[in-house]
Amino acid sequence: MDLPGFPGTFNVSMNILSSNFPPFAVPIHGPDRSIDLNASQLDRVREKVERIGDRLNPLEVKAVAIDAQLGRLKEKVDGIGARLKRLESQFDRVVFENTRMAARFQNSTLKNPALPIAPLPALHPVRGIVHPDLSQFPRHAKEFYALRHPSNDRQRRMLSYLISFYDIRISAAENSDDEVGADPDERAVEMLEAILGLNEDNFIRFRERAREPGRPSAPPAIKRSSSPALEVQDAKRRRPKREPRQ
Repeated sequence: MDLPGFPGTFNVSMNILSSNFPPFAVPIHGPDRSIDLNASQLDRVREKVERIGDRLNPLEVKAVAIDAQLGRLKEKVDGIGARLKRLESQFDRVVFENTRMAARFQNSTLKNPALPIAPLPALHPVRGIVHPDLSQFPRHAKEFYALRHPSNDRQRRMLSYLISFYDIRISAAENSDDEVGADPDERAVEMLEAILGLNEDNFIRFRERAREPGRPSAPPAIKRSSSPALEVQDAKRRRPKREPRQ
């Protein structure tokens, strides 16, 4: 059919449109067939998705099982870590108690007030075993018992440090009836004496024997040594050599 004012015919134009634009060829000439084609494509896509889902289901089950195994493994690792911490704490406690016991025993046998006092460690909740600062620790019994009545800043600092280091707490409830009004410094030294294992009676008897007629005077104070073996070697070197017999 010819259209007025337009060259050519409507059929020719439609043929040109169909040949140049293939996607429009099917909908124009066969809409039912296009719908069937799209439905079949969707069916194939749905089948592929279902097959992929079937493959993913076992993987999902395996992933859940692996996650559960990892959770149980983490619990075991946490349990082992907790046990190691407890063992470490117990080991520190054993070393701490043995070190204190040895130092207390050594101090309990001291008689000469000029001999060095063995310092006792303390057990810190975070740092573990800690040792006192030797510059703030009394060198011998004479220096220790002088802290009952500190007369200078150094003695007051030393007593304050020892009270803090060994966590000594003095309260009114600890004092008995005959100790009411006791000097807190004397009470602190008394508690430190028990902690360090010192026995003042040993030093008193030593002084009494030293004052007896015919008794040799007390030997000079010995500096604190890091090892008892070094003290023995020093004592051997200080012995006078004997002259060979003629």
